[in-house]
Amino acid sequence: MEIVDVEKKINEELMSYFRGMKDGFVQVGDKKWFYPKKYRQLAEAFKGFEVRSDDIWITGYPRSGTTLTEEIAWLLSHDLDFEEARNIGVNKRVWFLEGSLVINEKSMQELLSKSPGELSSYQSMLNTLDELKNQKGRRVIQTHLPFELLPKDLLKKGCKVIYICRNPKDVSVSHFHLQSSARLVNFCGNFPKYWEYFRNGNCMFGPYFEHVRQGYDKIGSKNFMFAFYEDFNKDRRAYISDLSHFLECPISEEQLEKLEEYMDIENFRKVARAPMKDKDNQPMSFIRNGKVGGWRNHFTEEMINDADEWIQMNIEKIAQKDGFVQVGERKWFYPCRVVAMEIVDVEQSLNNELLNHFKGEKDGYVQVGQKKWFLPVKYRKLAEEYKNFEVRSNDVWIMGYPRSGTTLTEEIVWLLCHNLDFEGVKTFRPRLFENSLVLNDKTVEEILQQCPDEEFSFTRKKETLKYLEQDKTRRVIKTHLPLELLPDDVIKKGCKIIYICRDPKDVSVSYFLLQSSLRHIKFSGDFEKYLQFFRNGNCLFGPHFEHVGQAYSRIGSKNFMFVFFEEFKKDLRAFVTKLAQFLEISLSEEQLKQMEDHLSLDNFSKKMNTLKDVKNQTVKFVRKGKVGGWREHYTEEMIKETDAWIEANKKRIGIKYPVQ
Repeated sequence: MEIVDVEKKINEELMSYFRGMKDGFVQVGDKKWFYPKKYRQLAEAFKGFEVRSDDIWITGYPRSGTTLTEEIAWLLSHDLDFEEARNIGVNKRVWFLEGSLVINEKSMQELLSKSPGELSSYQSMLNTLDELKNQKGRRVIQTHLPFELLPKDLLKKGCKVIYICRNPKDVSVSHFHLQSSARLVNFCGNFPKYWEYFRNGNCMFGPYFEHVRQGYDKIGSKNFMFAFYEDFNKDRRAYISDLSHFLECPISEEQLEKLEEYMDIENFRKVARAPMKDKDNQPMSFIRNGKVGGWRNHFTEEMINDADEWIQMNIEKIAQKDGFVQVGERKWFYPCRVVAMEIVDVEQSLNNELLNHFKGEKDGYVQVGQKKWFLPVKYRKLAEEYKNFEVRSNDVWIMGYPRSGTTLTEEIVWLLCHNLDFEGVKTFRPRLFENSLVLNDKTVEEILQQCPDEEFSFTRKKETLKYLEQDKTRRVIKTHLPLELLPDDVIKKGCKIIYICRDPKDVSVSYFLLQSSLRHIKFSGDFEKYLQFFRNGNCLFGPHFEHVGQAYSRIGSKNFMFVFFEEFKKDLRAFVTKLAQFLEISLSEEQLKQMEDHLSLDNFSKKMNTLKDVKNQTVKFVRKGKVGGWREHYTEEMIKETDAWIEANKKRIGIKYPVQ
């Protein structure tokens, strides 16, 4: 395969940024694989490396999850020897095939002149091929070389080969941090410059998508597995279990639990030390924060658009086997396990009418999926983040269409899960998972111009997901999103889910009054107009009966509870007791009495009235909580039309509401 020097001008520029690479770079073959010039003298050794039939090869572009995958594979294939894993670094148990390639001798000599004690660390990387040749027992080998540069008999000899892939935006950020801190690479530039090189294939082991394609094309081959880093982050247990089956290394439930705990990112970071030190002369860790979506802290809006266009173009070239899916205008990059759901703009004339009435929403609306979930256009940017939110198995999720009783249910559940901490419940906590979705940025900016002292309050609401990620206690999460737009793990991980439902006529009135008063929604119209939007599914989080029906169909499922607001109104004590039993929490008579006092509507409404209305007055977020209050707003004609709508949908989904 032809090896050519990178064009002189580009080479000089690259060397001025990658200061540890003092000999320049080459490009290899038609794909223009990008490597240090040293590759010329090592190519034959890599291609001719002697493969053993019981080898396990962990492959993938750098920073895609190869290190954590190789640790799991090593432990599975070595009888879960945690003691050896903790005492001997992963780099000494799983050898990096091309370790010598990334070490520039001139840079190494400069570093050794200052730190001669590090010689052994460099020698071990320079001698990787010899170490592997002499290694006894089953070998686990890591490589970032693409398949066409690896030994030809890699798959022919029966080796187990795992290719690990990750969102390229997260890869680029992680690789930037590593190559900026590693003294042997010593990248001296900002992230936008690094992204330019990464995107153009001028980072070591690039081009990225050519690399992924060569792994992706092997799907279906015997003894080959294509995995996503996002799957590990989403469900470690399932990821480990999949590797165990693929490697034919069965483990018990108890062993699976131990390995899952060991592979917690915080634990593994302590073990996965690099053999060298960083620019600050501190021991390096191969593992940073391992976060999915961390790229958002580095990409500007312009870079996001550029990246999404580049990703989409390459996905279209690669994805012939449904391995990647795209969601929405920006074509977010997903593993195939995430179900694509079309996001389309609401029809123009309807959108204009809605914007004319809901004056706080200045960007318009979209409809999502077959159910046509009705959400602000901002959902396009947030869909990925919501769907891939990291769920914990002990989370409790409070769900329901807005104004159905989710707020009081969340209050009850939070107290039950936190030992009836009546003082703690008064402290701030963001009450809605999708807070940032319902806050239009332009409207918030207008509000802050008039009320700058409220900036902190709005900022906290926008950062709800960050707050939830940092919450170390048992999380109680309220959401109005329907089940299919929430993380799959809410169900898979065994979270407790409570769905609260309410008479849709009471819901419509309560929602109308709230959305008419809230500054960031600012509905301007009469109730008749609002009811029209509500029944047609054109109010936030609608259509109402699709929302209810999706939850109602899960009645009888493990860890799922469906309750009615009317039950709370009828017998508060019985309602609290029912929730406590579902959560497997015992309450004494005295505690029940305390809960009843705390949750009386007079007490609770005072506590919850913290929002401001269009006149900058306090909003009654919890109003009367009255059953049947809709009668004060409905005309006879509205009753007739709405009853017909309700009856048709009740028959369709099979729901029976409590008799009022």
